[in-house]
Amino acid sequence: MQAEMEMYGMKPNEVAEVFKVCGAKIVDRVQDEWAGKEWVSFRYSVVKNSPVA
Repeated sequence: MQAEMEMYGMKPNEVAEVFKVCGAKIVDRVQDEWAGKEWVSFRYSVVKNSPVA
């Protein structure tokens, strides 16, 4: 038996909105080819926003 991983594309602005709603901030976004050459894909570096005191 071989494991399967399903991937679903999202537009970068949708990814940014998900992180924003979760209280996180994108600090870096790098285009990569992890999803294959037929996809435009990105690797995100994200930090959790500090609570306001």
